[in-house]
Amino acid sequence: MHTTVITANLTHDPDGLRHVGDAAVLNLNVAVNRREKVRGEWQDGEPTFYRLNLWRELAINAAESLRKGQEVLVMGTAKTRSWEQDGQKRSAQEIDVDAIGPNLKFQTTTAQRVQKDGAQRSQSSGFPATAAPQDPWGGSSSGGGSWGAPGAGPAPF
Repeated sequence: MHTTVITANLTHDPDGLRHVGDAAVLNLNVAVNRREKVRGEWQDGEPTFYRLNLWRELAINAAESLRKGQEVLVMGTAKTRSWEQDGQKRSAQEIDVDAIGPNLKFQTTTAQRVQKDGAQRSQSSGFPATAAPQDPWGGSSSGGGSWGAPGAGPAPF
């Protein structure tokens, strides 16, 4: 299989986190918005929609981190799923996601490392919550630390 990388916008908040056995699953929809030059002027082209399939920790982290309208970078395996509905053949473009994150070209974000055992999960994810992790740079542990916040001072390295 080939790895596909796209830049796209989330079309809805990631609110469908569910569990299949002991694995978390999240499906997201994104739109790739194309710009085309028509008669010397840029215009919006036809968008291409993809359904994203996220599993396990990636699904949980995405559900807690991403929001509708955000531009994201997606890396995974693309496939076309086909079915028949009401006598009509239908198909959908899907990506089994290996990695996803916000595109930092037009936005900023604060990243926070999660513990491998999932002990840091919030109540909204369906996993037990515990105390916030230690900030390796000695800042406040709430909200992912103060590094990168306005007025926080120089980087810790």
